[in-house]
Amino acid sequence: MTARRTTSTLLGASFVLATVVLWIASSFLAQSLVRPDEWGQQAQLPALLLVYICTSLFTVYLPIIHLKHRWLAKRTDAAGAAQQGVSEGTGFVRGLLQTLPVAVIWFAAQCLFTISLAETSVTSNTILSSSSSMFTLLASAAVLGEKITPVKISSVAAVMAGTAMVTLADGSGDDRSHSLAGDALVLGSAMCYSCYTVMMRRQLQHDDPDTPALFFGSIGLLTALLGLPVLVGCQILGLVDLRAVQPKAFGLAGINGEGSICAVCLQAERQSS
Repeated sequence: MTARRTTSTLLGASFVLATVVLWIASSFLAQSLVRPDEWGQQAQLPALLLVYICTSLFTVYLPIIHLKHRWLAKRTDAAGAAQQGVSEGTGFVRGLLQTLPVAVIWFAAQCLFTISLAETSVTSNTILSSSSSMFTLLASAAVLGEKITPVKISSVAAVMAGTAMVTLADGSGDDRSHSLAGDALVLGSAMCYSCYTVMMRRQLQHDDPDTPALFFGSIGLLTALLGLPVLVGCQILGLVDLRAVQPKAFGLAGINGEGSICAVCLQAERQSS
């Protein structure tokens, strides 16, 4: 039992490390898309559109899982396959409804995070994002019943000390209000992150290997369906100019989205391990 727990801990730690590497690389690419250049030129891509593209790409999980289930159904009798299809359809709709609150919080977190990249550095952004550990610790104890140990408290305290130093450093520069606004956006994103992390952990507490893919595929589908009217409304109101976006920016957004897909998949495996 101890060996199994040790293996699970090491596996979870490796997922955390890989996720961090992917998120940092994704942050640099996202910043190059949403931040105006040094000559004051318009950003290549509105932050809202970047989040919409990257999150909508999660939908690719759904047809993959569907094809997998169809292939497995061929190995059963016709009656059993038909009954399984009806059951999966009902379960999918129920799953979408359960995922909706998480999808909304996820989208808000990603929007705040991406907008902050235009207001502060990737270094500050990444360090301040780690403040979510404090919110996650408290939420996990309250919602999931996880124990708060001295090791967890000391770890969170160290992270929060680093967060405070970064905030003070940003507030002492020449562009103080600019950096502090970005820091506030990151902290808001961190709070949203802790919320959907706990919600995700609560919904992924079983051994079905397809659950993480279905979970994020549902988030992608909900974002694609519900986010499109929001984008259209922003275009009509003049909040964004989608016609000015170049094809190169869409391509880079797709690459960024692929990195996000890998990162959230690793994150889901960590939550379920």
